[in-house]
Amino acid sequence: MIFRNEYKELMNALYLTKTLEDELDKNNAKGISLSDKVKSFETKTEENFWDEYDNYNDVSYQYRKYKRNLLGGNYNNLRWVAHERNQLMHQNGYFISNYKRFKHTLKNSIDYFKNGQTNSFNLRNFLITVGSSITFLIPFGVLTLIFKDKLSDNGSIIFIIFGIAIALQLGKLFSDLFKSLIEIISSVITGFGVVQIELTKNKKFIFLALLIIFLWNKDLNDLMVLLEHLEQL
Repeated sequence: MIFRNEYKELMNALYLTKTLEDELDKNNAKGISLSDKVKSFETKTEENFWDEYDNYNDVSYQYRKYKRNLLGGNYNNLRWVAHERNQLMHQNGYFISNYKRFKHTLKNSIDYFKNGQTNSFNLRNFLITVGSSITFLIPFGVLTLIFKDKLSDNGSIIFIIFGIAIALQLGKLFSDLFKSLIEIISSVITGFGVVQIELTKNKKFIFLALLIIFLWNKDLNDLMVLLEHLEQL
């Protein structure tokens, strides 16, 4: 679709976030707002990690890791959902750039709480995991082809070990590149959403411009004929 349906998106957002809030309440969430209810599951602060680590970078990394893994990996996404819902409710003409991600996050999170805080099968995450694993194994496949005639040769063992070490590093690099590619595709989708938002906000001017272009080379007789046809409809 070229234009976004802001009313449909608003109604769906309200319905899904209300359903999510109901599930949060059933799972003993605290607070009044959606944001407060989500944050109530964060029982540790950054200060708690100073008991285990004495380096700020380690503390910061462990704290971010803790939040990443909260609620089955849904915590950070739910914080984003709560922010976007607030923006949608309190800002006139606000659009959620990546509405598909917003909707899918809500549906997956609702299922997570309905299933007793257990994630359901997620096709996107499954494909990312499989794709990352395949790209990680590519260097090992190349290594096997290179050394397939020398695997039984003891003199080649040191080279094989060295090759495995290189393959491990390349595998991680390929896997990270695959994940980056997924992020780029996600960014492109978000960018398309931004374009849709601008088109939707200016659709009256777009329709007016198209009407002017359509009428630019029309003479009066053509218009009268068009009006007669419209009256007969």
